[in-house]
Amino acid sequence: MRNGGKTSLIAAVVGCALLLACGCAKSPQRKAELEKKAQARAKIAELETTVAKAQDDASRAKALRGILDIEVMDIGELKPALDLYAKNEALLSGDCASRVYVAVAQSMVAGREKKIENKLKWLRVGMNSFEALREEFPDDRLVYLYQASTYANFPREVGAKDEVLSILDDIRGRYERKAWAVEEGDVGNIDYIYATLERTYSDTSSKDELGASRKRFAALGPEFAALEKGPARK
Repeated sequence: MRNGGKTSLIAAVVGCALLLACGCAKSPQRKAELEKKAQARAKIAELETTVAKAQDDASRAKALRGILDIEVMDIGELKPALDLYAKNEALLSGDCASRVYVAVAQSMVAGREKKIENKLKWLRVGMNSFEALREEFPDDRLVYLYQASTYANFPREVGAKDEVLSILDDIRGRYERKAWAVEEGDVGNIDYIYATLERTYSDTSSKDELGASRKRFAALGPEFAALEKGPARK
């Protein structure tokens, strides 16, 4: 989730996974994606200049975090992002957002691997990274929302539905206890997690389970009322 909820984190995860995956070279969609990628690379170049000129670790870490954000969440360039983090791990290991982007990237690598053993390896790596983040940053909403969104995008064979629902229960508990205030974009991001699960788990039993979970969220108050709507209730 970007600051201020400007962009749906789930859309970003899904979008970069599909980036330039289809369409002919002359199609408007293809052209738009190429333009987006060019703009992203221009921004990365700016941030790389900032890194080179940075006079302190905080400024350098902020610029590096920005590069990871773009590479992982916007254009899906996973290897450069993982290499960048590895090169700067000493500086970024305590930066929650940077490590979240890395955990997302690791999980996305699993989706691109062809061999099942490699898929499983990267799934374990990504999931272990998220679990480590939960231990080190137990109150950071970024960790919970990105973990839920990433796991929701796993194929049905992985069987992550129960884990995602458990994370959603944890998130709901934070709002219920007033440990978290509702920020712009939160409800839309949560709704996208549910919608992603509903597309993957479309059987009647899962629809009922997801619908009940939505209702528990919606019962928190008017800010969450929109979460009661969705395919599970049609």
